[in-house]
Amino acid sequence: MRNLAVAVAGCNNLPVIAAWSRTQEGAPAALYDEDPLRAAAAAGQLEDAAAFASLPDMLALQPYDIVHVCLPPQQQYEAVSMALQSGAHVVCELPVTGSLQQARKLQQMAAECGRFLMPAFTTRFHPLMRRALERLQADDYGIPALFHCRLGLNLPSGVSPKTGAALQTALYGIDMFRACCGEALGAVAAEQTSSPLLQVEDTVVVLLKGKHTLGVVEALWSSIDPHSSLQLTGSAGAFHLDFDGETLRSKTADWQEWRIEQAGGSPPLMAFLQHAAAVVQNREAPETAASDVIRALELCLGRT
Repeated sequence: MRNLAVAVAGCNNLPVIAAWSRTQEGAPAALYDEDPLRAAAAAGQLEDAAAFASLPDMLALQPYDIVHVCLPPQQQYEAVSMALQSGAHVVCELPVTGSLQQARKLQQMAAECGRFLMPAFTTRFHPLMRRALERLQADDYGIPALFHCRLGLNLPSGVSPKTGAALQTALYGIDMFRACCGEALGAVAAEQTSSPLLQVEDTVVVLLKGKHTLGVVEALWSSIDPHSSLQLTGSAGAFHLDFDGETLRSKTADWQEWRIEQAGGSPPLMAFLQHAAAVVQNREAPETAASDVIRALELCLGRT
């Protein structure tokens, strides 16, 4: 199994760079950031990574197997386009783009280039989420009836994002609804700005309707209680996944008592990157695609 040539566009997301450096498939060979000092500082933490303040220059250095785009939403479309056209497969942080039209263009471009475009729906790869999904597929919980996902985030002091909680947080919950309960038939979203320090929405609620399931997704950036959790009630059982406490509390028709399990295995980000590498190496089929982010955007933006 050969190592992969990996490049990262955007050096603000240091956990992504660190996670790639710990994979067996390939540490980043090149890093791009519009701030040359930030790019140099991040590259200095790696053994043999080149730093660039120009994305075209980085893409011209060598062919890459994967370019991981970690740029702000307003810069993602151009970066993903350039990476696909350079011949690389692309992993991109959410929302990939805030425009449905641009998302569809990127999907078409990836197909024309014969490359994978994998949105980073990392919550699917949480080890306890994987366990719950396996039980759902085995019908241990029965038919999902009620889904409730709460995603809280404490923004660092002084941070003033240009894109709000709908596109940067709620999309993860919508994706988990689709993974757990099947396709959503429709959605209604409401949002507001609770913090006077922000210019974008920091409180979002999305109501989802599936074939058999009602769902609620909450995205909260300014709550006094920023915990994240997922609860699902089915016709034969239920589970509660505490993302902060790293526990899964479950009951199925075969279990007389509730069971509590602790997280084990690779962290979600690492598991996702290992999967992306395996996809590019033709060892696994992709679990996330441009179509997933397009559908999540449709539901979040009310274009159902």
